[in-house]
Amino acid sequence: MTAQINYDQLALKTDYASLNRKLESLKSLEVPKSRKRVADLLKPLLDNLRELRAKGWTYGQLASQLNAAGLPIKESTLREYLFAQAKRDRKLSVLKT
Repeated sequence: MTAQINYDQLALKTDYASLNRKLESLKSLEVPKSRKRVADLLKPLLDNLRELRAKGWTYGQLASQLNAAGLPIKESTLREYLFAQAKRDRKLSVLKT
């Protein structure tokens, strides 16, 4: 079980002036790059993946092809990604009408 945080004590111990100076100094730095995600790898392939699914290719077959090309994608991950994209597209089309 995680110990409760005593925010009153934490507030008393925190050097807010120093922390604010540190945060101010971050404004002049470049933002750290975020880590790539599976969606970032699949996005450029989305149209082709959708077209192949429409033609009858299974998620497993497509995942095998992606793996053979060097993209280690599980069948379930591919399925979830394509479902999420279809759901996002449906929401966008509803908003446009």
